[in-house]
Amino acid sequence: MKYVTTKLQPLKSFPTYQFHACTISGSLSVDDVFKICILETFRWIRSRLKDFPEIPPEIMTPEPDNYQNFPESDLHSFSFNMGLNVDVIYIEKSGIWSFQISEPDMGANLNSKNARPPVNGRTFSTDIAFLKRKDCVETGIRTICSDPYNCEIPCEVFRPTVVKALAKRPDMSFQQFGFRLDGQPLRITSKGSLAYLDSILNSESCDMPIVLIASTGYEPVEETPKKPEMISAPEISLSSVSRGMSFSSTSAMDFTLDLSKADIKKSSAKINQIVSKKKEKPPKTAPLPNVTAPKAKPQKRDEFPFEKLAEMCLGFAVVCFVDEPFLPHLKNKFRIDLHSGDIAIYSHLQESERYAYEQYRDDMEQFCKTLRKMIHLMPKRCSYSFGDVVFHSDARIAELREKRHESNSEDERFQLLREENSELKKQIQEISQQNANMHLTSELLRTTQKKLKSAEDELDALRIFCERFRQEQDEKETLYQKSAELVAFYKGMADISAEFPTDKDSVCDWTETHFGEHLAVTTKARSELHKYSGSLNTAILCNGIVYLDAYARFRRGEISAEILEMYAQRYHWEVTSCGKEALRVRHEDYLVTFQKKKYLMDLHIRYGIKAKGLIRIYFFWEEQLQKIVIGCMPEHLATVKKNT
Repeated sequence: MKYVTTKLQPLKSFPTYQFHACTISGSLSVDDVFKICILETFRWIRSRLKDFPEIPPEIMTPEPDNYQNFPESDLHSFSFNMGLNVDVIYIEKSGIWSFQISEPDMGANLNSKNARPPVNGRTFSTDIAFLKRKDCVETGIRTICSDPYNCEIPCEVFRPTVVKALAKRPDMSFQQFGFRLDGQPLRITSKGSLAYLDSILNSESCDMPIVLIASTGYEPVEETPKKPEMISAPEISLSSVSRGMSFSSTSAMDFTLDLSKADIKKSSAKINQIVSKKKEKPPKTAPLPNVTAPKAKPQKRDEFPFEKLAEMCLGFAVVCFVDEPFLPHLKNKFRIDLHSGDIAIYSHLQESERYAYEQYRDDMEQFCKTLRKMIHLMPKRCSYSFGDVVFHSDARIAELREKRHESNSEDERFQLLREENSELKKQIQEISQQNANMHLTSELLRTTQKKLKSAEDELDALRIFCERFRQEQDEKETLYQKSAELVAFYKGMADISAEFPTDKDSVCDWTETHFGEHLAVTTKARSELHKYSGSLNTAILCNGIVYLDAYARFRRGEISAEILEMYAQRYHWEVTSCGKEALRVRHEDYLVTFQKKKYLMDLHIRYGIKAKGLIRIYFFWEEQLQKIVIGCMPEHLATVKKNT
């Protein structure tokens, strides 16, 4: 027979909201505070059961403000089940009162755009416990969420209304380490407030996050010198020097002069008289003082709404506002380096979050809401200290033990012992469940780490692939760039070649027109080219001149050797020396006059090795002008072995 069953799933349990504090009251007795805390809890559960047709009589108590009408003798242990389980334990001798409500998930934010439907299998168990001490009532509140192990739907963190209701009472509130937890920020404006902060930060039992908000300070102000007022020159009336002249003006640039009636001689004499007066030494005047603009008042930057955040985070965190003069004290005393406008969150002196003023200055209200949501989630899954507060299970065991010690009946004591044993087994079961949760979490962690290692290996392989791809891409881009440069170069050469003159007598003028910035042509070169009667390929000659222009730019550092080589490729141009021996023996042949000075043509380029089609261009480098000066072309000058 094949079974069709509903599979059971392991559960995982974790805390969501957690709170621990002691009450503070100036006028009320501890007994009254104890009753107010309990009555406030009953009012909270009554408000949650208001839609039920019937409310258990045990919780039909007076309102907290009417605590005097509620005798402490009415306190007792009880429990009821109305679809949710409520269990209350009261131990008078120990001053223990413990409340627990267990309920299924009913969803969250119902009837809103952020509504979340109930999660199947999710339950909540909320413990509220009070311990009466001599001078205060110690309070502990904790909510435990139990989920199916494979549940991935996030769980909200809700603070029971009891916390805010008790903290906001005018006759009492909560405190931790001397600081009142009433929704007001701790203002660090004195050494006394620094002592409060010291006790909170350095306490091992303070599990609340500490939100430090530095004063935003002032906007930086740049001082700009005030421009001194310009003293205008004395105005000269044209009428005083232009008798008979007509002058009309509607603007500085719009005037007309009628010279038809002007007496030029008299006007000239008058002008000379005025000019001579202007040449006289003017009287000494005191120098203009250096005028500086008054210092602009620094503008105070908008403060973050820390009071609003403190109100919203009541029972979740301690919000501290640090005045700007105390920021150095914070650094020296606690090694916390806050700058103006910084917001930092600390837990046990460990920084978890930090935000600079620039990150939230544009929309502080929205950032305040975002920060509130983040702070509200911080108690979830965290370890928390509850002092001596006794929650439901331990309170149940303490109650059974007290009854067992007071009982004189063996049967009753045996029954109480069995109930105590049963409660201990429940605790063992819870611990076993926690161990199972830890085992499952450990297994999940191991699996996740394995997946992470695999993902990291894949990421490394992808990085190597991307690096290779990037290198290939860079190589292709380099080749493409070189190809583009080659195309542009040869296109430019083609454009220049198209303008090469075909008449040899036009070559020199063409050279100076197109390359006059880098090349100069001497009279001798013009004459020699004009007299030349042999066969001459002017295109090759012009190509050589283009190469010399590139060589000049190379010597000036404007182009690289690689680009120069491109100019030389077609006809294998190369700049070479004319030879020391030839320059010595045929010295006069290599001299040329340029700008009335004699220069030695010690360099040349050449094409061809036979007389037919031979081309030579002799030149020298003029260092001062940073130019090549062509002294002779296109014939071969005399050498040691042979004449021209």
